[in-house]
Amino acid sequence: MNRLKLFYVNEQYICYLRKFEHIISENQNSRRPYCGAVIFNQKILYFIPLSSPKEKYKKMKYRRLLKRQADYIRAYSEKIQNKVEKLYDLVVKGQPRNIYEKNLIARCCDFKKLEEEMQHYKKGF
Repeated sequence: MNRLKLFYVNEQYICYLRKFEHIISENQNSRRPYCGAVIFNQKILYFIPLSSPKEKYKKMKYRRLLKRQADYIRAYSEKIQNKVEKLYDLVVKGQPRNIYEKNLIARCCDFKKLEEEMQHYKKGF
């Protein structure tokens, strides 16, 4: 298993993907760290945004919050990887077994569409 790492994703790329998937969070001027959480057989990296500063974090330094999140992700990376792979399969196959899975699919990105658009983006650069 690859170790999870933190990345900063180019804001231009996030804006490009948001054209095709409205639930992708804004990148907030390339300041939000993303966790490289998933590598599938297709060799496609998926990134998950970490928390952005909120009112409740004003008393705590944001850097400390990100470090805690990164530590947690590293400690549970194998468990996270397994869950993410199951989620990916569920969303791509689109065959929910119950209402919980149906609602979960509805809240997720269209992975296949994003993978297709990623290829178009790569060709443009």
